[in-house]
Amino acid sequence: MIEALNHTSAAWLELMLAASIHNCLFIGLILALLFVLRGHKARLLRHIAILGLVKIFILPLIPAAAVAPTPYSLSAVTAIFDGLGLRTATASTSSSLSATSLLYCLWLIGALGGIIFSIRATGRMYAIAGRARALPSARKLLPTRFRHIPVLMGPAGTAPFVIGFRRCRILVPPAWEQWSVEHRRAVLHHECAHLAQGDQYLLPLVALASSLHFFNPLVWPLLRKLREFNEMACDESACRAAQIKPFDYARILLATAESRCRHDYAVLEFSRGFRSLRKRIRYLNLSQKEFPMQRILLCLLTAALLPFLWNCEDKIQDAPAESTLPAHAEQLDQQPAIEGGMQALAARLIFPAAAKEAGIEGKIFLKARVTVAGAVDSVVADMNRSHLFNEVQNDAMKNVLSQSAIKALLATRFVPARRNGEAVPAWISLPVVFRAN
Repeated sequence: MIEALNHTSAAWLELMLAASIHNCLFIGLILALLFVLRGHKARLLRHIAILGLVKIFILPLIPAAAVAPTPYSLSAVTAIFDGLGLRTATASTSSSLSATSLLYCLWLIGALGGIIFSIRATGRMYAIAGRARALPSARKLLPTRFRHIPVLMGPAGTAPFVIGFRRCRILVPPAWEQWSVEHRRAVLHHECAHLAQGDQYLLPLVALASSLHFFNPLVWPLLRKLREFNEMACDESACRAAQIKPFDYARILLATAESRCRHDYAVLEFSRGFRSLRKRIRYLNLSQKEFPMQRILLCLLTAALLPFLWNCEDKIQDAPAESTLPAHAEQLDQQPAIEGGMQALAARLIFPAAAKEAGIEGKIFLKARVTVAGAVDSVVADMNRSHLFNEVQNDAMKNVLSQSAIKALLATRFVPARRNGEAVPAWISLPVVFRAN
């Protein structure tokens, strides 16, 4: 079980590191763009922030073997873990948990904790809706397209919010009975604006993103700004649809904030705290700029997502020249050896489906650096010596075979090299044969 956990955590670390780097780059661009365009319409800024949210869920799963080569190495991660006295996930046959397994478990705890918190918050909102009293007369104040949605009065302390996905309901506080008709219309138009722009589907994604990427410091400000722009866009839409002046609408916001409550994720709040409320009132009373090329900007940002589909960790390069290997490599008392022999490596080797279907076989020569712990922290393929059997030499297909061989070697345990009776890091060169039988 520990070996399976080490294997899973190694794959998780590789994918999460690549995704986190990509997310930081793109979200940093989004946050910088939001700062530059901070004086423009909230609807445009909301769309830009949504693209940042979309990027969080885009994983770099497409291998980039055909792109310009760079080394495939885990030496930096290994050096950090070795410095902590922990064993890396490449030593997958070890009976002890690797450092990446510990990180993987911590991430699972944090992610599951966030998801459970969101589910409980959703359950509380549905419980409030279940105890609410129907207000049939309130439907006539709704926009025509939303008059099928029930309006309910929640218990004391409830703020206006929308709950549900396909069968949505609008909840209002008991203070509804003291509100003027204009106040009621403004509140209902605001909540209907959330439904019109699909926030009942968007906010669960926001909750999921914050749970899965709780460790990323750039994700939190992006999601906070997305919520703020959601509210600002709904305020602007409600102000226009209900034909209320911005100053009067600001007074309605302040009056409604007195009965606010703090519920996140599954609901759409009318007010999210004093700081957010101040930003919304300021937005309403300032003239906002119209960006002249909104669609072009959004199309360019959408196109910028495409390069992040590729995982550049799988690129291959030629092996280093013999002169670049350590000078003491020929002075070893004992060379590195695979625990269990080549059969142990063959058991981890996966024949690529693309090569198997095409009937391509070949021999790939690898050079790997074995640490004193018996783990492999760096592997390069000698593409000059590697060749395909009975086939025109195809560099792209050799790269595919090389990637499979490298991943198998990284998961293989070695007996470390020795010099003067002590374990030392050393390079080893070995062939990996791919045959269909």
